[in-house]
Amino acid sequence: GVIAPDRSLNPHAYEVQYYYQNIWATLKDKDSGTIDIYNENFFQTLQGINLCYLIEAEGEKVAEGIIGLSNLNIAPQSTKAVKINDIAKALNNKDFDGKELVCNIYFKLDADQLLLKKDDTIAHEQFILREFSFPNLTEIPAAQGVVKTELHTAYTVFSTDVADYTFDNHSGFIAYIDVDGQPMMEDGFQLKPDFWRPATDNDHGASMQRKLRAWYYPTFALKEFKYDKQGNDIVVNTKHELGARGRGNSTNTFMYITYTIRPDGQIIIDERLDVDENAENKPQLLRYGMEMQMPKQVSQIVFYGKGPQENYIDRKDFANIGIYKQKVKEQYFGYVRPQESGNKTQVRWWKMTDKSGRGICFYSDQPMECSALPYLTSDLDPSPEKAQHHSGDLTERPFASVHISQRQMGIGCVNSWGAWPRPEYQMPYQDYQFRFAIKPLK
Repeated sequence: GVIAPDRSLNPHAYEVQYYYQNIWATLKDKDSGTIDIYNENFFQTLQGINLCYLIEAEGEKVAEGIIGLSNLNIAPQSTKAVKINDIAKALNNKDFDGKELVCNIYFKLDADQLLLKKDDTIAHEQFILREFSFPNLTEIPAAQGVVKTELHTAYTVFSTDVADYTFDNHSGFIAYIDVDGQPMMEDGFQLKPDFWRPATDNDHGASMQRKLRAWYYPTFALKEFKYDKQGNDIVVNTKHELGARGRGNSTNTFMYITYTIRPDGQIIIDERLDVDENAENKPQLLRYGMEMQMPKQVSQIVFYGKGPQENYIDRKDFANIGIYKQKVKEQYFGYVRPQESGNKTQVRWWKMTDKSGRGICFYSDQPMECSALPYLTSDLDPSPEKAQHHSGDLTERPFASVHISQRQMGIGCVNSWGAWPRPEYQMPYQDYQFRFAIKPLK
């Protein structure tokens, strides 16, 4: 399953490639810029290989260089220390104070070989030299200005000079977001909690699509919808009781969402799930976050996180943290059978814009997992049965389905006939809380 039938690489091939590499670098002492290089080969030195490095500060190049390994005589199954002086310089550079610093290491050939070309990368690694500073969303300084309120029978609008947020009074969810007068949500959809992903082949092998079905678009019975003014902000509080779709019985599981609308146009969303501890069945979640659909013209993605290929919590070590520019139409990988695709982990911020740059930016007080696909979850997951349809049969939707998540269950990859992801990559039946913000971009 690593190679597709047409001999192209499936996304997990990049993770396999990473763990099959024979050269490993570890950060020994960042203050001095010392790294250890381990030659995992059994019979050859690292003759003819260059160590290329690139240091970045949140996507901005700080330094780069090349160190030849031929003269170091790193014997098979041995380790040698190498100093990269630019690491220490970058950490002491005041121009980049407060910014996350990463060092990307690439081991490249300095000449052609039988099957490989000069400058081909045969191993790579990334070091985090300075961690990203996530904002505290509960302590954002007060913004100047006014949030206007328009109360109607069916909806309530909260307006700023930059953005308008329209709530459906009957569902309690956001139905429209407009930035600078332009719609950021597809008509007919709402910003809603998201607990599901299109079942993967591994999910089907473990019967998760049936065992965890309670989280497949449950119903939300609105129990409370109120708002008040706090300083210059408007704070909206909602309470929903969750129910299994097709059954109206009470579940004693509740979703509490607080929306803080600020005069600068930002909205901070605090999504809290309280499960019923006494429930007879306690199915795990496949994802926890929120989902929205954005108009087709909002087709540009810029994100700071792991990429550029899709990656998951248990299949992300090959991916580097960086700033990536992509398009919605590029996000879905055409697995033979449609399934979950396009996820990105360790996301610091995620922007969705039109070609002019107008749109919105999602960010949180913790790393997020995000995706944007030209398909609804139901398009990729039409039934609890393992339907034998193909990605080539899919028809793209005229909008982007955007998932902003705290986390998603791991993919597994132990086998595809019953194994679950390892415990640390699962999502137990328990209370969850996820806080993130939406910032309008003009």
